[in-house]
Order: sequence, then C-alpha cells, then structure tokens
Amino acid sequence: MNEEDEEYFRSPEFRELLGRYEHAVARREPVYMEADELTDIAEYYMAMERGQDADRVIALAQALHPGSVDPQVFLARRQLFAGNTGEAWRISRAIPDQEDREVKFLNAEILIKEGRCREATVYLLHEWRGLDDERDLFLYDSAGVFMDYNMWEYALMWVGRLERLYPQFPKTRRMKAELLVCLGRYEEAMPMLESILDDDPYSKDVWNMLAESQGATEQYAEALNSAEFVLAIEKDNLRAMVTKATCLFHMNQQQEAHSIYQACLRRDPDDNNVLYLDAVCLAALERYGEALALVVRALSAFGTDLSQAVYLLVEKAYLQSKMHHADEALETVSLAEKARGEGVDGSEYCMLRGQIQLENGREDGALRSFGDALRASSAKRDTLMAIGMAYGDAEYYADAIQVMLTVMRHFPDSGEGMSPIPYLAYYYYRAHDLESSLQYLRQAAETDRQSTERLFGSIYPGVTPDEYYDYAFRDVYGHFPGDGK
Repeated sequence: MNEEDEEYFRSPEFRELLGRYEHAVARREPVYMEADELTDIAEYYMAMERGQDADRVIALAQALHPGSVDPQVFLARRQLFAGNTGEAWRISRAIPDQEDREVKFLNAEILIKEGRCREATVYLLHEWRGLDDERDLFLYDSAGVFMDYNMWEYALMWVGRLERLYPQFPKTRRMKAELLVCLGRYEEAMPMLESILDDDPYSKDVWNMLAESQGATEQYAEALNSAEFVLAIEKDNLRAMVTKATCLFHMNQQQEAHSIYQACLRRDPDDNNVLYLDAVCLAALERYGEALALVVRALSAFGTDLSQAVYLLVEKAYLQSKMHHADEALETVSLAEKARGEGVDGSEYCMLRGQIQLENGREDGALRSFGDALRASSAKRDTLMAIGMAYGDAEYYADAIQVMLTVMRHFPDSGEGMSPIPYLAYYYYRAHDLESSLQYLRQAAETDRQSTERLFGSIYPGVTPDEYYDYAFRDVYGHFPGDGK
C-alpha cells in the first residue's frame, strides 16, 4: 500500500465511511452508498487481504448501481491480477461509459499485462491528445499505470513529458525520484529525495527510499540514520525495520540484525525476502542449521516452479556445504542451474561447485571446477578474485595468497570494485606472516574500504579501517608507528 492510499484509508472521512458500512452489515441493516464509496471500501479490503469482504462490497455496488464504472473497473482488475486478460477485456468493453478515464487506464493496464507496452503507450498518447482539461494529471496517472506494473523506463518517459510540458506540476519530483530508485540510479535519486524531505520531513515513504538508496550505495551509517527517522514516526514500520537490520548486518552487528529480522517475521512469517536475509545473517553467525530451515521455509512458497527462487537455491547449497553435506549441495547447484534456464553464464555455477568441493576436501574436483569457471567467464579478474576468496574461506591460505598475487600481477586495480590488497593482508595474517600482512594492510583501507572493514572489523573492533594498520603495527612491534623506542 502506498503512502497516499494509507493516508486516505486512515483519514476521518474514510474511517467514518467504513464504520457506517460495517455497522450496517453487523446489524444486517440495508446499506445505501454511492458506487465510488463502496469501491473505496472494496479497495481497502483488498489492501488488507480480505478478498471475500471486497467481493461482497462490489456485489452490493453492482446491485445498487448497475452499469456504474468504478465497480466494473474493480472487477476487471481482479481478473487482471489473476492473469485472466480475456475476461478483463470482456468486462472493460461492456462498461457503458467508454470515455471515462478509469476505463482508458484499465485498457492500458490490460495491454501492459499482455506484454504490449508500446501499444499501451500509443493508446494513452492518443487519448491524451484528445483531452481539453487536466492534461497534466493524465500524464501523471499514465506514468503511475506503468509504475504499477514495474515498467520503470516507460513510466520515466511519461514523467519526462510531464516535466517538460508542466514544470510546475506538484507531484512530478516525488514520482521521478521513486523511479530513479527503482532503476537503481541512486546517486541521482538521493539529492531529490533530500530536497523532498526538506519540504515534507514526515514522509515515511521518502525516508524509506532514501535509506534504501544509501544502503544500496554502501552508506550504511547514513542509511541506518534515515531508517531511524521512519521508526521515530512509526515504530513498527516493517520496511524501515528491514533496512535497519540490513545496515546492522553490513556493519558487523549480525546478532542485532538477526533480532530485528525475527521481529519482522513475527509480524509477517511468510515474507520470503526477510526469511532469506535472516538466513544470510544466521550463516554469518555460523548457525547453519537454523539458516537452512529458513531457506527451506522460503522455498516452500514456490512449489515446483523454482525459476524465481534461484537465489534461495544458491543459499541452500552454500549452507548444505557448510554443514558438510557435499553431495546434497552439489545436487542443489544443479537444480539452481536448471531453474535459471538456458543462456546463463555457466561460470557462476562452476564457481559454486568448486567452492563446495574445496570446502569438503575435494581439492582435485575444485581445481577442475575453478578452471571451468575461469574459461567460461567473461570477467576474468572478478572470477579469479572469487577463486582466491574461495581458497581463503576454506582456509587454504597459501593458495589464496598465490591467486591474489596473480590478480595483482595481471589485473592492476582500477579503483573500482574489490581489490586483492585487503585479502592479501588478511590471508597473510591468518597464515601468521604478520610482516607481510602489514605491508598490504597499510594500503588496504584506501584501495577497498568495505572489504577491509569486513575482514578486519572483528579483529580490531571499535576503530576505523584507517586505524587498523596502526593497531596491527603495535601488535607486531609493541608500539604504534612513529612511537619508536
């Protein structure tokens, strides 16, 4: 439910309307309301996942107002969401007032649902050109139709037209910012979101979008702060709770993150996203059995069609391997590869097989799988980095060091993405070669701050990545750099 709908459903006007209806139903008294009022109540029930109550309200609306547009549009959308586009067309074409805007938007929705986005665009543009009034609102609503079906690029096209022709339209900035977030263009979205909050500092949706954008760009402290703003407005806001937990996870506070994920699951036990995130969190805490149980629970929602559950299968294989069920893990990898379908980059699955084999002492098989991954990969540097990390995770530190040195020799750092330098510092540290570790740790925070913090944060808690070298130096030589005896 978006913030605008939520505000309306909480408004005194709607609460009075809903109260009148429910009071009459409870007393089995006759109800008379306008078609749009009854449709609003049905929309509310749908938002509350009370489908049968919604259907009863719409049946009443049809009985009281035969041929009225709003109940018919509601029924057509119900068919649309069930995938019955033919029935949705039948209902739409039977509506007497074909010039009603809601009917036009309904027709566009059906076209979009059928995968005919270009036709929907042409249709709406044709209707818009014939309008005499509220042309700006029609453009805004057209963008909203495409947003409802996750057609972000098409929606942004409509927003661009609205921005050019009606620069003073009040809702454009908010919609554009939301679309930029949906498209992953976070750096563009964040200044817009901050500007919107200057004017409306109590918008939970905007704070949530800002928090998620900051998290996506690895600004976890800032994202945590933004999520806390939402929770100050509404203490049980699930979206903000998930963001807060995810930030804490990335800030090496996995136990606190797990506690929040559990609170979210008490509110919504079937949220697959939270089940997955909590499983990842438990895995980081080395509670693999509990994590696997959550993944299996999440997978149960998909039945036999696992094409949208590949990420869960990959996590399941990882956990099975950690529990040393190697054969089961390899079977799960094959299932994930099959579910992903044809035309996928096979290197990812070769890598995963190699990691499982290595972790379970099957070194020869791992070497073959890593070789297959490297040959199949279109991003050799990233794949070689992943191979080095796999050796490190399995505590083959000498091999991990050799792979990372190979990355340094053949693929100089570009300044973007992961660097081998923090990993070399860490693997030398684990191999008890502290002087070599220091050599790389001195450069680590500058080359790849996030990896440095992830690798050394638990070794040097309470200090910043820039200070890790100083404390490591003290551990080796008994004093901080520059404090020579």
